[in-house]
Amino acid sequence: MSWEIVKEATDLLLTKSIIKDLESRLMSKEIYSKKTNWLKSSNYAINTISKNVYGNKVKRDLLKAVYYLRCNYYWKRKEMVLLENELTNVIFEYFPEEAIFNLIQGSIYLRKVTDNLKLSVKNKKLIAENLNLSYLFLNKALKQTNDSDVTVAISWTLVWMYHLSGKKEELMKEIIKIIKEEKVESVLI
Repeated sequence: MSWEIVKEATDLLLTKSIIKDLESRLMSKEIYSKKTNWLKSSNYAINTISKNVYGNKVKRDLLKAVYYLRCNYYWKRKEMVLLENELTNVIFEYFPEEAIFNLIQGSIYLRKVTDNLKLSVKNKKLIAENLNLSYLFLNKALKQTNDSDVTVAISWTLVWMYHLSGKKEELMKEIIKIIKEEKVESVLI
């Protein structure tokens, strides 16, 4: 066995342990602290993966995992501007066809809709624009995935959006689709 193979295997194990650490720290209260170094650790993980992982598919999967955790970090901290920047500047450059990132982008636009609906004076044009963008990204994510959990999550989000926008016919079609996919025996409608 050559030293290079051992080094690659060691680097891969180290990288996976770094990602696992990021994931466990993401579940702790540490991420809400102003003094957290979680983002620095995620940058370290990205640099380590970029420099030390050689297989393109493995490298891509590991980077996708770190970027997904970074999205969770920003979402949990309610830093939507930074989350949008992350999606725009990094993720869509490297992962434009990944359903999970399109789902997150669609959810950001949906959050903007709900934030606007809470205002005493609603900007109907902005609500319509954000609903349309949310539909666009959610439907893109729906076309990109074979994961039934992601599909159901997107479908229920679309049901809610159809309810918000008063599209009763589309709402019923989506609920029927979910019932068929999940083989649900009864749903309160």
